[in-house]
Amino acid sequence: METQKRLNENSWSCKDNRLINASYKLSERELKLILLIASMVNPYDEDFKDYIISIKDFAKLLEVDLIANENFYSRVKRASGLLLSKRVTIHETEGDFQTVWLCAIKYYDNGREVAVNFHPKLKNYYLQLKKFAKYRSKNIINLNCEYSLKLYECLKQYEEIGARIYDLGELKKFLGVENQYDRYYNLKKRILLITQKEINEKTDISFEFEEIKEGRNIRAIKFHIRNNKAIDEVCINNVPKSGSHK
Repeated sequence: METQKRLNENSWSCKDNRLINASYKLSERELKLILLIASMVNPYDEDFKDYIISIKDFAKLLEVDLIANENFYSRVKRASGLLLSKRVTIHETEGDFQTVWLCAIKYYDNGREVAVNFHPKLKNYYLQLKKFAKYRSKNIINLNCEYSLKLYECLKQYEEIGARIYDLGELKKFLGVENQYDRYYNLKKRILLITQKEINEKTDISFEFEEIKEGRNIRAIKFHIRNNKAIDEVCINNVPKSGSHK
């Protein structure tokens, strides 16, 4: 198998909309690791490669001082190893499809690199894409909340449309908190306002949200999405300018 070695903050992550809207439980570190690995995938490829993570590059993108964090390699090894058992459920029209993110990991004895393989069943969601969203890796590197990471991807998918309405129950399910936050006030305070601040300050999009009521209760949330800063696409070759939306 060919390899693609280097992480780069200006590389693109492209994925099928169905994978963005999938259900999964990952920590912030695990999710960020998956997203950064995905940025090495060329959507024009017909098959996955071995994706090699340089620990030095990974630390640089996450702004971690390797000298002050001597156990960083062990932390990456631990986080990536846990992903071998982490499942993702993709909601297809004919029914749910479930698989794991990774099928293999190799840890090099030099302590400087880790090679990973996406599960082959995920090929349809990363390669030869038709309906997809794309963004630069630098937009997720500094996000420190797992909900910010998930919501950023979802809103990026609807950036060109400029709005996305989520039924409140649907939003909680997407964020993985369907059994939490019975009171909307707590969801707003602990997730919506925190993710709004992070995404607006650290990424290429920003959003405001509108509460849609049914009587006195909040029934849905409408996100108003706008571009936050110019993206330089000139330096990226052979990447589609936009994806289509469901």
